[in-house]
Amino acid sequence: MDIKVRLLILGKKQVDLLGEIQKRGFPKLSFSQFSRYVNKREISPQGNKVLDLSDAILEEWESKAIFTE
Repeated sequence: MDIKVRLLILGKKQVDLLGEIQKRGFPKLSFSQFSRYVNKREISPQGNKVLDLSDAILEEWESKAIFTE
């Protein structure tokens, strides 16, 4: 499922996800760069790592959301 759709379902925004990504190893990642990765306008090794990390974070958030409902 698309990152944006998953965020919408969770009631979160891209900036929430970006903040968590910055905490987990990409402190200098800008919002514009992150947006290019999410929209698949830029493909790079770092972009792939960021997208993999995004998926992992979203899975964590989704599992927490299931238990709190």
